Amino acid sequence: SDPKTTLRLAEMGTAREDMEKARTAVVQIEKEINTIKNAVRELGMKQEKESNKVHIKMVGAANLTAETLTLDCSSPVDSKELTMEGTVELVDVDLLVAAMTLSVDGLESECIDLGGYCKFHMDLGTLECSNLKQEMTVTLKPANTVESTEAVEESKDGDKEEVADAADVDGSPDNKDEEGPDTATAAAEPSNEEEGEAKNEDTAESKPADDTETSAPAVTVSLEISFEPGTKDKVEKSYEMLNEASKKKTEALGQLRLAAAAISREEQIKPADGPSQKAIKAGFLNKKAGGKGAKPAGFFTNMYNRISKPVITAGTLALVFRNYFMFFGGVALMHFQGHQLALPPPV
Repeated sequence: SDPKTTLRLAEMGTAREDMEKARTAVVQIEKEINTIKNAVRELGMKQEKESNKVHIKMVGAANLTAETLTLDCSSPVDSKELTMEGTVELVDVDLLVAAMTLSVDGLESECIDLGGYCKFHMDLGTLECSNLKQEMTVTLKPANTVESTEAVEESKDGDKEEVADAADVDGSPDNKDEEGPDTATAAAEPSNEEEGEAKNEDTAESKPADDTETSAPAVTVSLEISFEPGTKDKVEKSYEMLNEASKKKTEALGQLRLAAAAISREEQIKPADGPSQKAIKAGFLNKKAGGKGAKPAGFFTNMYNRISKPVITAGTLALVFRNYFMFFGGVALMHFQGHQLALPPPV
C-alpha cells in the first residue's frame, strides 16, 4: 500500500475519534445544564426563603491577655464579643461587601473579606452543600503603629510632590533667563539642612510606634468560619455553575466543528483508487426476490399457498360482506316475492 494513503487513513481515524469524543462531551454537558436548570427551578419554587448564616469561632490565640475580642462586621452592621472557644453568629450576610475587623486593648487587625472564606460546593441532585468550614489566622497589631506609618508615608509623598513642583517652576525658560542656570539648580535640589530636618521628623514620628510595639506585642488569633448558605446563595451558585457549563459546551462545540472540518478535508483529498466504504450499493432497488441463492419453498408453505390461503381469504371476505348480503337479499325478496306473505281474503 502507498505510505501516503496509509498516513491519510490514520489521520482520518484520529479525526473521527476526536469528533466522537467531542460529541460525547457535548451530550454530557447538555445533561449537566439540564440538571442545573432543574435545580434553579426547584429553588425558585420554595416558598420559605432561607437566610445565610456565618458562625465564627476562636479556636486558638497567642499573646492574648484579655478574655474577649471585639468583632465588628460591616454587613450586617454589628459589633459582638468573641471569647475563647466561643461562637459568634452573623445572619443575612452580604458576601459581596461583608468585611470584619478584630480589636482588643488598643490592638486591631486588618480588614478581612468574609466573602473569600464563605465558598462552598453544592450537589445539584440533592441541593446539599459541602466544604463549609474554613480556618484562618489573624494578627492584631497596635492601631497607633498603623496610623503613624500611614502618616509618615503620606508626608513623604507630599514632600516629594512639593520638590517636584518647585523644580518644574524654577526650571522654566523664563526663570532661567532671569536667575541663571546656577540659581535654578540650587532651587531644584533641597539643602542638607532641610534633609536633616525631614529625617529628624521621621525619626520622631516613628519613635512612638516603636515604643507602642515594645509595650504591646502583636496578638495572633486562629478562627474557624462555618458558613450556612441561604436560598439566594444557592441560586447564585447555580447560575455560576450554569455559566461555567455553558462555556464548556461552547468549547466542546468548537472542538466538534474542528473535527468535522478535518474529516471533510480528508474525504475531499482522498485518492480515487483508495478504499471506499459505501453504505448503499448501486442497484439495490433492482434486486429481485428470487435471485441466486434463494432457498426453495417447503411442503407446508406450498400447501398453505394452494389451499389454506384461498380459503382464509374467502372466509374473511364473507365475514366482511355478510351484512350487505343479508340486507340486499331481504330487499330483493320483499320486492319480488312479497305477495307470498299476504293474508288470504276473508270468506
